[in-house]
Amino acid sequence: MNSYFRWYHIDDDLCVEYSREQPITSWVDMTSHLRNKYVPRQYESMLFLN
Repeated sequence: MNSYFRWYHIDDDLCVEYSREQPITSWVDMTSHLRNKYVPRQYESMLFLN
């Protein structure tokens, strides 16, 4: 990560904000994170209504 920040000349304050997030270490964590971010909460109920 530090090399990324240096390459793009990102300020230290922004580096701290990016670093606060916990890294995703497993596929289960990744799918959960993506589902929470992109899939609407009503998605499953919407499937059964149509």
